[in-house]
Amino acid sequence: MIGPKLWKETWKGLRMESTYSSCTILVGISHQAAKFLLILLVFFTFLQGRSGFSGFGPEVKPTKGALWPRPSYERRFNFSFAIDPKDFEFQSVGQTCPILEKALNRYKLLIKNAVRYGKVDAAYNKDSPAEVDATKLPALRVDLRSPCEEIPSDNMDESYNLTVSHFSSALIFMNRISANSIWGILRGLESFSQILVPDKTGRMLIMDGIFIEDEPRFKHRGLLLDTSRHFFSVPEIQQVLDGMAYNKYNVFHWHIVDDQSFPYQSVVYPQLSLKGAYHPELAVYSLSDIENVIDFAKDRGIRVIPEFDTPGHTLSWGASVKGLLAQCNTTGEYGPVDPSEPNNYVFLQRLLIEIASVFKDKYIHLGGDEVEIKCWEDNPKIASFMNKYNMSRNFTELETYYFTRLLNITNLLNLKPVVWQEVFDFGVELDPKTIIHVWKSEPEAMKPIVSRGYEALFSSCWYLDHLSETWRSYYHCDILDFDATPEERALVIGGEACMWGEWVDETNVSPRIWPRACAPAERLWSYGSRFPHPDTAARLEEHACRLKRRGIPTAPPNGPGYCPLL
Repeated sequence: MIGPKLWKETWKGLRMESTYSSCTILVGISHQAAKFLLILLVFFTFLQGRSGFSGFGPEVKPTKGALWPRPSYERRFNFSFAIDPKDFEFQSVGQTCPILEKALNRYKLLIKNAVRYGKVDAAYNKDSPAEVDATKLPALRVDLRSPCEEIPSDNMDESYNLTVSHFSSALIFMNRISANSIWGILRGLESFSQILVPDKTGRMLIMDGIFIEDEPRFKHRGLLLDTSRHFFSVPEIQQVLDGMAYNKYNVFHWHIVDDQSFPYQSVVYPQLSLKGAYHPELAVYSLSDIENVIDFAKDRGIRVIPEFDTPGHTLSWGASVKGLLAQCNTTGEYGPVDPSEPNNYVFLQRLLIEIASVFKDKYIHLGGDEVEIKCWEDNPKIASFMNKYNMSRNFTELETYYFTRLLNITNLLNLKPVVWQEVFDFGVELDPKTIIHVWKSEPEAMKPIVSRGYEALFSSCWYLDHLSETWRSYYHCDILDFDATPEERALVIGGEACMWGEWVDETNVSPRIWPRACAPAERLWSYGSRFPHPDTAARLEEHACRLKRRGIPTAPPNGPGYCPLL
């Protein structure tokens, strides 16, 4: 208990020494009072660290017109341009196609909406740019140098150049976005839109003269969304895709089915969703819904890779397919797909043929994680099958048999399979073109994978359902942080942030994803240190507000602050 006398003595000493430095503030106070004061200071320092708040005003002051993710090379000039959205135009000077035309219309609308925040920002922030005597930029040339590809692919070229300058030379062409592919143009348009800052009048946008030369660090930059634990409507998925495009993600990993529900509405096997979905009409994805998602993603340069996880995570499948799942002899419970049943491979082949035709991408995620084998162990039919093939109750051999049959099907369909890391860790013999997706280990776990010539993806450090993690902890992850040769490193094709669905639905999924998923987006796009630059928090503060203004519900990235919204 702290008595009144100690409080009084401490306060008296503080008043007496208030004009001295902090180094001498304890002079003249009794030893007991000094000890108490030190404890008090440590305690308040701890509270300040815990709260993240350091005083009046926003914790982090946002940048203005900074880019997220950081480009490969950026140079800003000491002159500005003014853009009047009412008169501004994109001028297509190269190839064109519907994807480009829709993108130009989208970004014209984003620019038009951005200017409305000028007066709002000026009232909140006195540093908002004033109406300046800047050169007016009436148009930006968009130079697509090659015909548009129909769909994005694993080898798409996303590099681009962006120049807005008073001068030109043999190397720098003024006022244009140029790229060899439509996908590069999309990334360049996003960068251009982020540079623009509304002025105080609410009529104009101001931007720096700039030169950017940019390309992604990794070709696979994905975000997984689980639509089995909770169902997400098509508009909600489209909102996630918009957020991905604003962060230059290029792969939507659709974990569409699992134990809990089977919302994929198959034409070949309609009973799968009739009996396996949460609701056979309201909580399903028709082929038309899936086509809408794929087209929406394509227009933003995003691939859609479906995951149909087997042999585990299939309880919702077994509700309609007799004999698909192995049954425990002693308990009557059901476990993974029964590898000993020949009809199951006929079922899987017919289903995969349909999936390949619907989703179009040559990649398919086959799962393979968390296979609970107790019902394999407790099934006389499976035991007899293993004896017949001399497997000696070695369930790794049984899993190898299953995946060999499954991969034979994907080979026939010319699909490139992705599997979770357990399939590799358990010694399953895999086709050389199989991609191994690491989710439960440090980056060092990729060393044995790439040393054997397999391509690898990494997700372990970017699980968005770990709600205690912040964008900073995600930013510290470098997926190449292990000893490897240059040839082995080249086999790490990228990574994915994962939003598993146990604790998110349409009420909270977006702010759980953003802005934390912005950190993996930058780590996968940008070269550089895994530690944030001095301006990283400020850039993310601006970018989170930008996402909110574009209709993406986004949580605060850095603690106290304010993002004015209309």
